[in-house]
Amino acid sequence: MQEPAAKAVDLEETTLQDERMLRMKAEADAADRAQRLRVYAEQLAEFAADKSSSADALLQQAAALSESLQLLLAQDPSANGGGVGGGAAPAPPAPAAAIVEQMQRLRLQLEQAALEARHFADQQRADAERSKRSSQQAELMAVDSDIESKRLKEDDAGAPSSSSRRSSADGSAGDANGGDGGPAAAAAAGAGAGLQPRSSLEQAAAAAALAGVGVGGAGAGMRERCRFIPLRLKLDERRLLRLLEAALNVSEYTDKVDVLTWRSKSARVTAQIRDLCAILSGLVVAQDYKRGQQLVADREFGDNAEFFQDVFEIGRRYKVMNPDKMRGEYGKLMYL
Repeated sequence: MQEPAAKAVDLEETTLQDERMLRMKAEADAADRAQRLRVYAEQLAEFAADKSSSADALLQQAAALSESLQLLLAQDPSANGGGVGGGAAPAPPAPAAAIVEQMQRLRLQLEQAALEARHFADQQRADAERSKRSSQQAELMAVDSDIESKRLKEDDAGAPSSSSRRSSADGSAGDANGGDGGPAAAAAAGAGAGLQPRSSLEQAAAAAALAGVGVGGAGAGMRERCRFIPLRLKLDERRLLRLLEAALNVSEYTDKVDVLTWRSKSARVTAQIRDLCAILSGLVVAQDYKRGQQLVADREFGDNAEFFQDVFEIGRRYKVMNPDKMRGEYGKLMYL
């Protein structure tokens, strides 16, 4: 009767731990995607503001050109079709009127385009500010939830665990069943005299034994889970981790490749390959100068494939153990 109860407690604790890990992973993924979305919104707002300023500059140039053209036509009577002779009537100013009309039409189109660009830039700026405020509120809510979870953990640490409570309940139920099952107890019950319960020392020993079984089962479950959890990094591995973080930080990948200025897909792919090769070359050169010099000369990345895999695996392990770290670098690492 005791072993199934202990197994049920271990299974429940394992399920709760798995659910907690999945929830933490989902929260980290959501935070990372929200960060990327905020960066994209800011980049789009900057792009829209740049286009709006360019449209305003073109509109000013068109207005200045229109005024210059009208002034030139007003000063030059021959452009209006006026004859050289004294009594001849001036011809209809068809060419000049057509030029002025085209200029006015172009100016109106530029005004409309500049107005649309200005509205789009204002909308994108408002969206970026809204996403920034929502992310700040989400971070505050996350801090509040962390404080609340810590408070709950402290309360749970002060209170007895569910396994010990269930073990105590099973022990008391077993004591009650054991006391009620004998023929002497039946005879005493028939006689009207209750059976004397066990002493407090025996009950404490039984409860401690059952609690020890529950703790041992929970420890076995933790040891089983530790087989799949990455271990902490060693000193040499931390050196490679710092090297990886430095190489990903100085790459400025999101500023050079993940922008809206790339209109050609082939050019963007070429920039991606060049930037990733620069990251790999920086890793090898910083680790071993001779190997890095040979890599730059031969351009054979396959010879260092195992080294790259080890370095990227260190980065993945560190990210798993510390979900709140490497927010930007891990996104670049996923491209590799």
